[in-house]
Amino acid sequence: MNYLTNAALIGVAATVALSGQVRDSKDLCSPNTGKKKLISMVSAEEFFNNGREFDIKGQHQEAIIEYTQAIQLDPNYVEAYFYRGNAFALEGQPQEGIEDLQKAASICESRGQSEWAAVMRQHEEMIQEGIEDGEF
Repeated sequence: MNYLTNAALIGVAATVALSGQVRDSKDLCSPNTGKKKLISMVSAEEFFNNGREFDIKGQHQEAIIEYTQAIQLDPNYVEAYFYRGNAFALEGQPQEGIEDLQKAASICESRGQSEWAAVMRQHEEMIQEGIEDGEF
């Protein structure tokens, strides 16, 4: 499978799935505990949304910076790890991408979200295949 050429299509499918999950479950990205945590969650979400805007424009380095800010504010922000991992891969840093997808899968597993963990593992495998096929 060609990761680089299929990443956009797969990312769109995952976007819909992940976005649907967020709408259905407010605690996917962060627990809603305490006022300070709520403020951090809003800020993390703003950085994440900025990252998505950069990603859509193909500005992956800028997106990585925004996703990193979101993760610093909310270390359990699954979507930020997922999209940063894909951005890393698209920028020729596949090992960093794999590490982010592993972290996202681990968070999902700790929450009992095995389906989401499987999605993260699939993307990890696709990047690994891209490495083996010499795409990076």
